[in-house]
Amino acid sequence: MLIIILTFGVIFLLFASGLLLLFYREAMLKRISEVIDPQVSKKSNKRSLMDTIQQTGSSLGGVVEHFEHVLPKSQAEMSVVSQRLIRAGYRNESAIKVFYGMKVLCPLILCIIALVTGLAHLMSAFFVYATALGVGFLGPDFWLGKQISKRQKNIDKGLPDVLDLLVICIEAGLSLDQATARTATELQNAHPDLCDELNVVVLEQRAGRPRADAWKNL
Repeated sequence: MLIIILTFGVIFLLFASGLLLLFYREAMLKRISEVIDPQVSKKSNKRSLMDTIQQTGSSLGGVVEHFEHVLPKSQAEMSVVSQRLIRAGYRNESAIKVFYGMKVLCPLILCIIALVTGLAHLMSAFFVYATALGVGFLGPDFWLGKQISKRQKNIDKGLPDVLDLLVICIEAGLSLDQATARTATELQNAHPDLCDELNVVVLEQRAGRPRADAWKNL
């Protein structure tokens, strides 16, 4: 029984570590760099940690992407998932591949856990494996929904500060485009989610998109 519990713990820790490295690299990097050296070598440590975490995350992401081809999917479905990922803050081209890869990998991991821990022998094997497949397949969708809700709350929370700074910048003589860029830079640490959206608006306007269309998607 002890071996089963230890095996379950090791598998769970590996799985959780992989998810953290894939989806929480920036937050982990910020906390680790602050703990190591908050003043003197913050920039150098940030670069080295960034390289290490990005390499690890890219390797794990590459492994997960191989499972992405297993699921059949239409262009309409991929478009909806891509929009949801963007709303959650994942604009990387590989995000959709990692998402579909996790929809295949999670059910397999849960089935392996059920098999190793002997849970399938204690209960109905069909019920256990069907539950593991269903939870594993739908788990990434629920997780993505929570990420979208969390990001929306962060954006709503930072909106008053952003509007105040926009007004201050405009009253100081800056144009709306310059005020948007300055606000996105100044409040990046305090409200990263909202400033990320403002940076997208700035880039779209610089690319020649009409201001009304750029702000409409914010």
